[in-house]
Amino acid sequence: ENKAMDAMTEMFLYTAARRQHIVEYILPQLEQGKTVVTDRFTDSSIAYQGYGRQLGDVVEQVNKIATQGVEPHITIYLEIPVEAGIARKQVEKNHTMDRMELEKETFHNRVRQGYEEAWRANPQRIKKIDASGSIEDVFIQIKGILDQLFSF
Repeated sequence: ENKAMDAMTEMFLYTAARRQHIVEYILPQLEQGKTVVTDRFTDSSIAYQGYGRQLGDVVEQVNKIATQGVEPHITIYLEIPVEAGIARKQVEKNHTMDRMELEKETFHNRVRQGYEEAWRANPQRIKKIDASGSIEDVFIQIKGILDQLFSF
């Protein structure tokens, strides 16, 4: 649960986990010429810890060290109003709200701001999807982006 976890500790733990994931999984797959799809990479840390936890630029700096230049070719940003996202989680069957999901709305608004700023700064790499529709609608949007990326 770690409800009293320090923001900087949280950032280091996520960054360390990312580094280990890169070393154990991502790099070996890339070296074999494979395509890697992963969730929550550095854009998420910048949004959640940099903006949400208000740690600022240190998050990007630490992640640059940890990733040693490994960057996604594309990030899919699932944009949804904060209130709608929280409401979805609250009614999701068999879902227990985690530590992040239980944060105050102000935290989630800062996270959303972080994603919005990243998207505005990197519109070629970060593709914004309207996630307020149904699962099927969101899937169709994501599939369209991936079809374009992989020339399907």
